[in-house]
Amino acid sequence: MGPAALAKIDELFEAVSRQTVSLPGAAGTEELIKLEASYLLATLKSRKDVAARRDEALSAMPEAQILMTLPGLGAVTCATFLSEVGDVSRFGSAAKLAAYAGLAPRVRQSGTTVHSVTKPRGGNRRLKRVLVLSASKSILFCDESRAYYERKRSEGRSYGSAVTALARRRLNVMYAMLRDGKPYEKNNG
Repeated sequence: MGPAALAKIDELFEAVSRQTVSLPGAAGTEELIKLEASYLLATLKSRKDVAARRDEALSAMPEAQILMTLPGLGAVTCATFLSEVGDVSRFGSAAKLAAYAGLAPRVRQSGTTVHSVTKPRGGNRRLKRVLVLSASKSILFCDESRAYYERKRSEGRSYGSAVTALARRRLNVMYAMLRDGKPYEKNNG
């Protein structure tokens, strides 16, 4: 809550205190409003404290410093990714990490016959969610992400399918960044 919102709340309480007409139950309602406002302020303070501790923990992690160079990847996404994945070396490849995240297509086959390639329904839902949200945000800030997204859309994919494909591609990049210990470098080719 910003300073303007806090000023409005103070203005509201001052206007209430200047009232000359008293309605039945007004005192009880005023107490409820004050109680709810104190709960909201306590919640905001708690959220700020948690965010400060998260940022402090991320600043001490070299992996976080590497990941934060990727456009569209913020502190919450970075923290969630690192907490859900841990050490990427436990995954033999980016494809195995994508399967863990629920971003790899599932193939149904019997012997040498492939029946269908379907949308994955499993995987780590929390990880998949933050990767997809990060991908959708990166369309606004990263030219490469926007170009990839627009290419998928021109191929006839829906918004969700195109963003999921972008999330998979960004996961491949994140895996390579952490595997090699190198920050993101824009592709100039």
